[in-house]
Amino acid sequence: MRTPKALLLPAITIFLGFAAMASNQYHTLVLELQHHYGAHSIGTAVALGASTQILLPWLLLFLGHHVRNPDRILRRAYLVLALSLVSFPLVQGHWLALLAYFGIISSLNVGATLQSIMIISSARPYGDHWVLLVRSMGTFGFAFSCMLSSLFADQIGFNGLYYGFAGFAILAIFVSKKSGLQMPQSSEPVNLRDLFAKLLQPNTRNLILGIALANLAITGATSVLSNYIHDELGGSKSQVSLAWTIATFAEMPLIWCSIFFLKRFGVKGLILSGIVLSTARMGLLFVVRDLGSLYLVQILHGLFFGATLSGVGIYLSRRYGDLVMNRLQLISQSFYGGLAAAVGGKATGLIWEECGLRSVYLAAFLALVASLVWLTFWFRSE
Repeated sequence: MRTPKALLLPAITIFLGFAAMASNQYHTLVLELQHHYGAHSIGTAVALGASTQILLPWLLLFLGHHVRNPDRILRRAYLVLALSLVSFPLVQGHWLALLAYFGIISSLNVGATLQSIMIISSARPYGDHWVLLVRSMGTFGFAFSCMLSSLFADQIGFNGLYYGFAGFAILAIFVSKKSGLQMPQSSEPVNLRDLFAKLLQPNTRNLILGIALANLAITGATSVLSNYIHDELGGSKSQVSLAWTIATFAEMPLIWCSIFFLKRFGVKGLILSGIVLSTARMGLLFVVRDLGSLYLVQILHGLFFGATLSGVGIYLSRRYGDLVMNRLQLISQSFYGGLAAAVGGKATGLIWEECGLRSVYLAAFLALVASLVWLTFWFRSE
C-alpha cells in the first residue's frame, strides 16, 4: 500500500507537531517541582489550559470562511508554542509560569484542532483508513520525542528538554508551509439551529455525551500521570519519559489494528476499543505499586486519542457529509474536548488535594465505566 504523495508532507507535519506536543509529559511536573504549585493550583492550571478548547472551535466556526491560509495560522501557532516552551521552565513567579503554560496549551490546541480538521479533509478522499494512518504519524512523532527524552532527561534537565521540544515546533513551521493542508471552504452561512438540531439527534447526542465523560476522565488523569510516577512511585525524569515512551509506542500497532476494528466492527467498534483499554488502564494505575508494573500497564494506553476521537469524526462525516462534519466537529469539540477537559482538570486537582493523587485514577476508572456502559447501550453505529 503506497502512501499518496499528497499526504507525505502532511504526515511529516503531524509527526513534528506531535513531537513538540510530547512536552505534555512534563508540564504539571514542572509546575510542581520548578514553580512549586500545589495540587489545587495544578488542577486550576490544567482547567485554564483546557478552556481554550471551549472558545477556539467557535472562532474557527464563525471565522473559518474568512481564513484563506489556515496553514499560516498553524505556523503562527507553532511559533507561539516554541517561544512558550523555551520560556516555561525559565520564568520566575506563579503568574508568569501560568502565562507560559497557557501559551503552550493554547497554541497546542490551535495546532491540534486545525491539523485534525485539515488532515481528515485531506486524507478522507483516499479512504477512511488513510485518516487513521496519517494520524498514526502523530503518535509516532510523540513516541519518538518521548524516547529521546528518556535517554537524556536526567542529564539535560527541564531546560534542555524544553529547548528540544521547541526545536520540533520550529521544524514543523517550515514543513507545514509546504504541506498544502487546507480547510474545506464554503460560502454558506453558519446555521446554528440546523447544526444543533443535528447534534441533538438522539444517536449523535448520546455519542457526544459518552465521549465527553470519557475525555473528562482521561484528560484529567493523564495530565498528572508524570506527577504520579514521580511522587507516588519515586520515578526520575528519564523514568517518567520511559513510561510515556512505552505507552505511545504501544499505541501505534493498536492504531493500525484500529483499521481492522473499523472494517470488521464499524465505527462503534472503533470508538469503543479505545475506551475499553483506557478503562482497564485507569483501574490498574490505581493499584500499581512499582515502576515495573506501571510500565506494563502503560501498554494499555491504547486508542482513545488516536482511534476513538478519529471514530467520532468518521461517524459525523459518514452521517452528515464532510462540510457539515467539520462544523459539527468544531461545536462538539467545544463540549467534549473543551468543557469536559476543563471540568476534568479542576476535578483532578480537587481529588488530588482532598483524597490523594492515587485516588484520581479510581475516579477516572469509575467515570470510564459509566462512559462505556452509556455508549454500549445508547449509541448505535449507523
